[in-house]
Amino acid sequence: MDAKTTFASRLKELRGTMKQEEFGAKIGVSRGSISNYETGNRTADIEILDKLCREYDVSADWLLGITDTRTTDPDINSICEKTGLNEYFVEYLLEDERASWVLNFIFADISKASWLLSR
Repeated sequence: MDAKTTFASRLKELRGTMKQEEFGAKIGVSRGSISNYETGNRTADIEILDKLCREYDVSADWLLGITDTRTTDPDINSICEKTGLNEYFVEYLLEDERASWVLNFIFADISKASWLLSR
């Protein structure tokens, strides 16, 4: 999928069941603009992209299809990229003291594997 198609799809996902008019009002654009973005007839400018990211706490990388991780947290994003775990599971592991050992175990194995591969 190209960036335009991915953006259209993820914008629809963000909007969910909200009406296009209501969704557009939150970021200062018309219903027609939202419709054009979602159909791929028009692309959002950088200011709209910024408003979407801030209003809905998602990364521009996710909106454009560069990553599959919605989070704006660079640490969680990095963990997801390195482990292949989804962001919701990583957040759970980070919040639950009993489960945080799993991340330590994973990163220990990643460090060992990186060290072996670099030799």
